[in-house]
Amino acid sequence: MRVNRVRGAARSKVMGVQAKARSSATNKFNKAVDAPGNALKNKVKGKKGGTASKKTKASNKKEKSMGLFSKKKKTGNVPDESQELSDDAKTQMITIPEEELFKPCVGWVVIWEGPLKGKDFRLVEGRNTIGKRADMNVVLTDPEVEAEHAHIVFTRNQQYFLSDAGTSSGTYLNGERLMETLQIVDNDFIRVGRTVLRFKSLY
Repeated sequence: MRVNRVRGAARSKVMGVQAKARSSATNKFNKAVDAPGNALKNKVKGKKGGTASKKTKASNKKEKSMGLFSKKKKTGNVPDESQELSDDAKTQMITIPEEELFKPCVGWVVIWEGPLKGKDFRLVEGRNTIGKRADMNVVLTDPEVEAEHAHIVFTRNQQYFLSDAGTSSGTYLNGERLMETLQIVDNDFIRVGRTVLRFKSLY
C-alpha cells in the first residue's frame, strides 16, 4: 500500500508538471496568433484618434469664427445712415439759398497808407463796415481807428455811399472831414485814424 501511494503521488506530480507545460505553451501560441490582429487594431484606433482630434480642432475653429467677437460679422441687418435720411431732409440740404452762401463782390478798398499797407478788402451789396472789431468787413489794426468807425453802402441802383459811425476823430473823404453821408466814386481816398484807404468800384 505504501508503494501504491508513492506511485500515485509521483503520477500526480508528473500530471501537474505536464498540465503547466501545456498551459504555458497554449498561452504563448495564443499571443503569437493574436499579435498581428492587436497591432492592426491599435493602428486603427490611432487613426481614429487623430481624425477625432482634427475634427475637434476644426470644430473649435468653427466655434471661434461663430463667436460674439468674430472678425467676420454679418452687417446686412445694420441700417445705413444714408437710408435713414428722409427725402425732405435731403431736399433741405440741397435747397439752401445761394445768397446765404455767397455774396458777389461789388468793389474793393485797398490800404494805401498805414498798418497792413497793400492789403485789400472786398465790398458786397448792402452795408460794409470799417473798424477795428473782428466782425467788421474791413478790419484795421490802426490804434486810432474805433471799433466801428465808418460804413460804405452799395445800393441796388449801383451807387456807393460813405458815412461816419459817429466817431470823435471823424472820417475823411479826399482830405475833407465827412459831415454827412456822401456818394463816393472810383479812386476816392478815405482816411480813418492814420489809415488811408483807396476805393475801387466795380460798377
